[in-house]
Amino acid sequence: MLRHCPKRHKNIDLSKMFLVLAVLSFVASLGYRIHSAGKLAVKNEALKQYTEKKSALEKDLALLEFEDSKYSSLKYLESSASRMGLVRVSEPLIAVEFSGGTSIAAVR
Repeated sequence: MLRHCPKRHKNIDLSKMFLVLAVLSFVASLGYRIHSAGKLAVKNEALKQYTEKKSALEKDLALLEFEDSKYSSLKYLESSASRMGLVRVSEPLIAVEFSGGTSIAAVR
């Protein structure tokens, strides 16, 4: 007759439980990796969009800085003033201060 050995049966149950736990932990870690990779892909896409927006804004800023330097140049200001009918003052100027404010007058 065959005898039943409880100690050996306990070892088999323990190894089966260990195998099941190992498989479950593998599946859980694999699921976590897939979830993390998906989140990272979404963040990378957002980062790409922000980088493109930043590049466009830097381009606009460079254009505005160019226009600013063009419009603030002395040559442009003088030509705009002459188009508006202003003339260059060649006489010496003095400032006269009184209670209402300061006035500038040309001395001849």
